Amino acid sequence: RPRNASAAPPGLQDALLLLDPEARSVLGWWALPTVYLHDSVLSGSDLFSVDTDSGRVLRFRVSAGTAAAPMPPSALPLSEGGWASVEHVRSYESSGAPRAAHANGLTLGLGRLWVMHNNLASRSAVQLVDAASGALGARLPLGGANCHSPLFYRGRLLYLLSASGGLGRLHPNGTSDTLWAAGARYFSKGLAVVDDIAYLAVALRQRAAVERNFAASEVAAFDLLRHVLLWRRPLPFPGLVNSLTAPRVGPGCSWRACATGAAGEAAERPHA
Repeated sequence: RPRNASAAPPGLQDALLLLDPEARSVLGWWALPTVYLHDSVLSGSDLFSVDTDSGRVLRFRVSAGTAAAPMPPSALPLSEGGWASVEHVRSYESSGAPRAAHANGLTLGLGRLWVMHNNLASRSAVQLVDAASGALGARLPLGGANCHSPLFYRGRLLYLLSASGGLGRLHPNGTSDTLWAAGARYFSKGLAVVDDIAYLAVALRQRAAVERNFAASEVAAFDLLRHVLLWRRPLPFPGLVNSLTAPRVGPGCSWRACATGAAGEAAERPHA
């Protein structure tokens, strides 16, 4: 996105980059109709992106073809031949007051979009949106303010209690509990779960937005079966972490629990 604020200079748009992970190069990009993109998740051929400025969730169709197949106008060539394309197919409204809601993430499950409403200094909540009709459903309050990174795990919704550097869990009855927290001096953002281990990024809190680029960050590993912290490791570079995932395990590890081995991503299959 063009800047870390909801008010971008006129004419600037967010962009979706196409990367070659082996060559570590940018193959191209698609301009998006957003100015404050906060999160994107991939489910099959559908890409869902959250625009914090408008409170909308945009749904894109991702497709690919061989070198012999006709290329759509929006397609970009791939390093090994062939092409990839991204097409905007619909949008969902998640809030009538988008600036106050500060939508910053989502996960998918039970035919619904589960949109994280950070609500800034107020108590965070998850807003359910019907994936077929776009109708707003239940609004589920969470365990504190300034929450991020919703993720499904074994029938529960995990999320980050960022203001305390913590990891929270929402139960089906609407109650939440805190599984672990680094403390009020820390800020957590970025969550992935692989083989029943939650990996969350934790940084020392910053007084000003510009300090995010220089924050000392680390990754913490928490055992979700035994409810114990396994380790904390500092990262070899400065800056607040925005997202964690495990792309070599599965493309959906940033929004649902993943598993290695034969089980693969079959460990969790909630999707819209």
